[in-house]
Amino acid sequence: MGITPKNKPHIFYMHPGSWPVHIGFTSNKVEFGKEMSRLGVTDPPEFITSGANATTHILTKNEEGTTIIVCLDIGKKASRAQILGLICHEACHVWTMVCESMRGSCPGGEHQAYGVQWIAQNIAEKVWGEA
Repeated sequence: MGITPKNKPHIFYMHPGSWPVHIGFTSNKVEFGKEMSRLGVTDPPEFITSGANATTHILTKNEEGTTIIVCLDIGKKASRAQILGLICHEACHVWTMVCESMRGSCPGGEHQAYGVQWIAQNIAEKVWGEA
């Protein structure tokens, strides 16, 4: 099914090419809730895990693939370096989930470094509006 105004995502999705996943990002709790509804998630997880500043969720594993959503609370007072650290931390979680979705056949080394960089860079561009 294609994207129509009725089923348009409420959050930013990256386009990972041949990776068998959908990777989303949001820093907006309300938009996260709307996206959970759009995806048909009947018991949505917390936007951000209690006590954390960021959380990465695996939401679905079905015939359409795995959906991973990174949530970041940038409303709190944090330096640019702290936010970048959170982005890199969550990008590593995403990479691990990508590998799991490929049944553990994930390449390491330089391919892993480029994958984490690509994920972190996409999120950073959304956070700081530097697309």
